[in-house]
Amino acid sequence: MKAGKAIVRAAALAAAGGPGAWLLRLLGATGRVSVKGLPRTRDWRLQNGVIYAFWHEHLLNITAYFGTRCAGLGLTILIGHHLDGEIIARIVRGLRMETVRGSKTRGGMAAVEGLLRVLKEGRSIVFTPDGPRGPRRTAKDGVIVLAQRAGVPIVPITAVARPSVHAGSWDRMELPFPFSRVRAAEGEPIRVSPGAGAAEREKARARLEQELNSLADRAEEEFR
Repeated sequence: MKAGKAIVRAAALAAAGGPGAWLLRLLGATGRVSVKGLPRTRDWRLQNGVIYAFWHEHLLNITAYFGTRCAGLGLTILIGHHLDGEIIARIVRGLRMETVRGSKTRGGMAAVEGLLRVLKEGRSIVFTPDGPRGPRRTAKDGVIVLAQRAGVPIVPITAVARPSVHAGSWDRMELPFPFSRVRAAEGEPIRVSPGAGAAEREKARARLEQELNSLADRAEEEFR
């Protein structure tokens, strides 16, 4: 049994950096994307780093459409140390995105410091505030603290594709098809003042959660 799992793991990792990245590039190239607001943020990002926040279920959509079509942004993504994380890390590196590895349980502080360095250099990161294990569509406060320490805004974004299927995982990961129609959008930037206390940070966290859910709901509604 252990040998079988090791073979599956090795095969998944081997496929991630090559075929996996190729598949996402295919999705990015063939998707019919309707964008709301992203060009404005792209122009703004040329001068300042930001934190792009999106729900974990849209990770493949964001890396396929946002990562391939906005490659010049030089995005960095936080990814956990688990097997799924290693697969995703190899895929996004194949898309020329940078990675920082870590989670609350493994390498958390080093990951935070790595992300802070990226932001203070004027580069941008992408962040899933409900990752890596959920609850689904519930924002944790880590991204709020990171934005406060780095002095940069959080920009909520989404990308919803049809046709697509959803995985049976905790996040119901959306798996888009080639030539899908895609609705991508951004919300208003959320800033956290340097002196914000617990109550103000919680208000920012709740606002981010509400904005991300509204963006996703509106994008999904356009397909109905």
